[in-house]
Amino acid sequence: MLFRSMIITSLKDKISLCYATVFPLLLLFGIDAFISKPDYEPLLLTGVITLSVVFWSVQGIAFQVFSQRNKGLYKQLKITPYQTGKFVLIMVVARTLIGVIINSFILLLGIVMYDIDASLLGVLLSILTITLSTFCFTFLGFFIANFAKNEGQINMYSNLIYLPMIFGSEAFYSLENAPSWLSFIGKILPFHHTINMLRCSLDISDAGMFLNLVVIISFMFGFLLLAIFTFSIDNGLKQSSFYRGKKKQQLTS
Repeated sequence: MLFRSMIITSLKDKISLCYATVFPLLLLFGIDAFISKPDYEPLLLTGVITLSVVFWSVQGIAFQVFSQRNKGLYKQLKITPYQTGKFVLIMVVARTLIGVIINSFILLLGIVMYDIDASLLGVLLSILTITLSTFCFTFLGFFIANFAKNEGQINMYSNLIYLPMIFGSEAFYSLENAPSWLSFIGKILPFHHTINMLRCSLDISDAGMFLNLVVIISFMFGFLLLAIFTFSIDNGLKQSSFYRGKKKQQLTS
């Protein structure tokens, strides 16, 4: 019942759904309309999928956790037999499941659309990569929510993370002539390794599948530990407009 409720709640997040579905599809069809190169199209597909994973995972979970905390949901869980950790895990799994379904659809659409000669094993490895990366970036979004004091800070922190990952990767263009420091920053972040893993899975490039998979899993567990150790049921509560409204109501009553 709780898992179903989390699925419904996540599907009501229209902004994240738009960024994870409509925006990537527009990007996929839009860029393809202006740049019709057979060698570039598979590269575009992997970049769009990774971008969708990040959009859905990071900001979506961050705003959801922040909203739940400010409504006092985690405090209410303390007086129930339901464990907070289990509640959070179910929420993460629910959002990850939706994210995997969305991006698996984009993956299959791109394979058909661009006539990519992908094997069944390659498709399964791509879906595995999408799953692990969605978990990875969801835990990162949870970590951001633990530090953010208001909605504006969630956007600010997310953008500070988005920009280096996207511009420091070869998602949509080559970094062959870019400054070495930019390429270095991109290569130490999970966005780069997700793209490489997808391209290896679909036989688009040979960039070391095992290494990319190890890096993604390492970041996933690293962000999970950061999310656990920084989690607080009260974090950001006093700064939120919801809390201020409740406090004012109590003082005037």
